[in-house]
Amino acid sequence: VPFLQAAVHAVLFYVTWLFPPVLLLSLFMGDKRCLHDMLADVIVLRRSS
Repeated sequence: VPFLQAAVHAVLFYVTWLFPPVLLLSLFMGDKRCLHDMLADVIVLRRSS
């Protein structure tokens, strides 16, 4: 992950914690991404173990 993308993701993470209703958005999204994930264009993949 590039440093700039990681830094943006970290800043957006703390900004979204200032507005708890925004975190509820992830409950209704199909891919379960929060706003800071969408804005930083982050996709988390789960691998089977």
